[in-house]
Amino acid sequence: FYDHSTGVVNNCIINDNVASNSGGGVYIQYAGSVSNSRISDNSVVSPASGSGGGVSMVHGGRLVNSVVISNSAQFRGGGIHTRYGGYVAHCTVADNKCIGQGGGLWMANDCTTWNNIVYYNIASISNNMWVHSSVVSNSCTTPGLGGSNFTNEPLFVNRNARNFHLAAGSPCIDAGGTHPAVNVDYEGNPRPVAGPGGGQPKYDVGAYEYQTAWDAGYTDIGGGWRRLTWFGDYVPMGDWIFHNKHGFWYPSPSSTPQNI
Repeated sequence: FYDHSTGVVNNCIINDNVASNSGGGVYIQYAGSVSNSRISDNSVVSPASGSGGGVSMVHGGRLVNSVVISNSAQFRGGGIHTRYGGYVAHCTVADNKCIGQGGGLWMANDCTTWNNIVYYNIASISNNMWVHSSVVSNSCTTPGLGGSNFTNEPLFVNRNARNFHLAAGSPCIDAGGTHPAVNVDYEGNPRPVAGPGGGQPKYDVGAYEYQTAWDAGYTDIGGGWRRLTWFGDYVPMGDWIFHNKHGFWYPSPSSTPQNI
């Protein structure tokens, strides 16, 4: 995909593409945007200028709520290359590689990134992120960048199976910043939601918001029955439940104790 001004990519899968110089999957100049998309297994092949195996953005552009995995570049940015403005937010960038600089993300000259996971990437110089004159905040990457960023492993559900949802106990849960607000995650689930410990909802880092089950904290009372003090006694039956007073009940996948 190539955009020179204001193109929009949303809810797309972009994979198995090859480019010579820039943007194996997506190339943006100026004001285009990519959101809620999966960009994988793309490549740029020029040894002298091949940048942005998955995505390349120059003079602006935005990449939000997307999964950028297993892309490759020869020169800069195995996963993402961005320069002269533009921003990357709430993305999971993993298992990309670059022969040159920045296996996961290469960025320079007034770019901004926040709430991203950039981990398990490989390059000759700077495995995960190569950064110059740009701002990185509330992101999970290594080596450390200081400030609100952190180096702990993100703890995916099953990286080998390309399941990049956050596992319970991930340090990325509730670790995101609030600027600017993004109301849903890669899958369209609401953001922010409270983590497993409850409390005030906070943004998670990466493309996926950890979804706590609506009945978290139930007590097993035997015979398949569960009890919640605020809800009563019930039996889970696949997608439905049977409540001891109200009969069959269907809690939607996005239900929380606040909206059940």
